[in-house]
Amino acid sequence: MPLSLIKTNSIAAGNITTALIASGNITSALISSLSGLSVANTAITGRISTAQQPIGAVLQVVQTTLDTTYSTATMGSWVSAGLTGTITPTSSTSKILATISGGGYCDRASTQMVLTIYRGATNLYATGYTLCYNSGGAQESAMTFSVLDSPATTSATTYTAYQLMTNSAGTIAFNIPSASGIPRATMTLMEIAA
Repeated sequence: MPLSLIKTNSIAAGNITTALIASGNITSALISSLSGLSVANTAITGRISTAQQPIGAVLQVVQTTLDTTYSTATMGSWVSAGLTGTITPTSSTSKILATISGGGYCDRASTQMVLTIYRGATNLYATGYTLCYNSGGAQESAMTFSVLDSPATTSATTYTAYQLMTNSAGTIAFNIPSASGIPRATMTLMEIAA
């Protein structure tokens, strides 16, 4: 009886032989009909096109870095943290997973620093993520966070990290220098098939 589903983790090396494949079921014409694939010594070679990728597949990855510090004394308004990345989705149904990794600094007690990610002029997480807050004095902190976005476009799309000072006036800084120098903040943009 022919199988309708084969799970790759249940196939031991060398267990599928030409004798186990029904005559005429898999032909060169069938394999060649899969866009971009070819038959070479009974092995399938080539690359599966973006349109044929399954839901959840990572279609492309773009990463940008920031090696400078962005500080602000502006209270209560979102201000660019200097970290920006641009990706051009291959499909308007794709999702973009935007991830920021970086450090922050609050210069005095009760000053709070919050981060978010914007797509163009749209804040993707309105309340943001608290990066640092200390009731006892200055504080440095590190954070990684992600936002899953649905830009619904195939045009170049720009994402930017923004910072917000709340709670008490002072100075906040994204990508603050340490004893070993300025760290490297990163933004990673992953296009996910949907």
